[in-house]
Amino acid sequence: MSVVVIAQHTRPFEGVENLFFERWETMFFSLSVPCFFLCSGFFLFREREESREETVRRVRRYALNALRLYLLWTAVYLPCTFYGYFTDGKSFWVDLYLLVQGTVLGGYHFCSWHLWYLLSVFYGGGLLYLLIKHNWSEKAIFAAALFLFFVGVAMSDLVEFPCSLPVLSLIRTGIVRTFESGRIFTAPLYLVLGGWLSRKKVLPPVKGTMLILAAAFLAGMLRIPIWSGFMTVFAAVGIFCLTLSVSLKPSPVWRYFDRASKINYYWHMMFVFVYTLCFREFAYYGWDVFLAAAVCCLAVSLLPTVKDFAVKKKGKDI
Repeated sequence: MSVVVIAQHTRPFEGVENLFFERWETMFFSLSVPCFFLCSGFFLFREREESREETVRRVRRYALNALRLYLLWTAVYLPCTFYGYFTDGKSFWVDLYLLVQGTVLGGYHFCSWHLWYLLSVFYGGGLLYLLIKHNWSEKAIFAAALFLFFVGVAMSDLVEFPCSLPVLSLIRTGIVRTFESGRIFTAPLYLVLGGWLSRKKVLPPVKGTMLILAAAFLAGMLRIPIWSGFMTVFAAVGIFCLTLSVSLKPSPVWRYFDRASKINYYWHMMFVFVYTLCFREFAYYGWDVFLAAAVCCLAVSLLPTVKDFAVKKKGKDI
């Protein structure tokens, strides 16, 4: 899914004019971050022998760690951010507002749109921390997360599918000028579902899961407001259940995959920025951009492995 994120931001299939393929691509790309949210919830709420107070402290630490990562990577991408604002042709005060809005509410700036995941995990984890701390039941927490997800999907769809009604147009303008969309509200539900899956002793049958995944995927391709957002949930959960059903033997390669996925996610837009700045007129869509970012991420992720190999070879030579 970290490779899918690279494709999502570089659009290697840009220019393919086929409605079915475009909808397939949109639905497929929309599953990447939900799967990350499910992973976060899975590891955050795995069953442990601990008190509620210990759970509260752990969730709080997790949310604060997401915030620290968000601030760190926001700082790393500042050169891209400032470049985007210096070249957008807008006034200083508009850019200042967009800088604050993007940092506090949206979780995005020019070439750092992927960081919204971290901000959403911080807000979502912070909300769950407060609800658990105040002794909300699991059902009540799920209901609150579901409500927020519905609100978030409705906000995003209102932005994506503009309406001519004056009241809805006014609401849409308010959403765009604050949160940009409602995606930041979607994290709590995925975190809760990931935690629920981590506690299940028996997973759904593989064939049934594949059938539900396929049905949800195809239904989501219809691009119906609200409906497609909830189909994304079923499809992402289906993919995650299939992942959990796979049993793999311990191997050093899994540690490499873990490192590679993080490099893919955090660094790909930096490589996109440099590549397009050098070789394009900042039209950062196309196969060449995707391959440049993916290859650069692959090369960086292999560096520790190459270093270890060189050290071992040198030791043998000695």
